Amino acid sequence: MEQGMDHVTQKSEPTSLEEAMEALRKIEARLETALAERASMQDEFHERVRDFAHDIKSALGGVVGYSQLLKNDSLDTEKSLKYADAIHRSALRVVDICDAMVEREMDMADADQPAASNY
Repeated sequence: MEQGMDHVTQKSEPTSLEEAMEALRKIEARLETALAERASMQDEFHERVRDFAHDIKSALGGVVGYSQLLKNDSLDTEKSLKYADAIHRSALRVVDICDAMVEREMDMADADQPAASNY
């Protein structure tokens, strides 16, 4: 009878090792997937920052340009009002860009949160 038990013990050891190796392969695959997802998220984040900076700089470029024109003493009131309106629109554009970015980040944060538990 002992001989039969040795046979069973010997047979189960490789299975345990094989199971452990398979579990490690699965963990490694999940880790590689997580690292790839992280890299993709970082790329997306950097792209958003570049887009955000571009949009802000464009709007602020208009503010700076029109404000310099307003400094010119030879402008009549109509032109001054036109430039002031352009500055106002550019500033509102910056506010809208910032609001949209905050809203998008909040939506992404909400999506990353686990669902509330009923327990």
